[in-house]
Amino acid sequence: MSAMMACAGGLLLTAYIGSPSLGIGNPFMFTAIAAVVVGGAALTGGVGSMIATIGGAVFITELSWFANIIRVSVVSQFENGRG
Repeated sequence: MSAMMACAGGLLLTAYIGSPSLGIGNPFMFTAIAAVVVGGAALTGGVGSMIATIGGAVFITELSWFANIIRVSVVSQFENGRG
C-alpha cells in the first residue's frame, strides 16, 4: 500500500511539474521527516502512531502557511536546511 501511494504521489508530482527528474521530490523530504518526528516517532526506530503522524503533518503545514501569511522571506524559511 505504501509503495502504491508513493508511486501515485510521484506520478501526480511529475504531472504537476511537467517534466520528469530524479530530484523532483527532494524539497519535500525534510518536511515529511519533520512531520513524522513532530508526530512522536523516534529517529532511532521507535514505534509511532498514524494519528500522531497526521497531527504532525497538519502542524507542519499550518506552520508553513503561517510563515507565508506573516510574510517570512523564503530565504529565512529555507536556512534550516530544507532547501
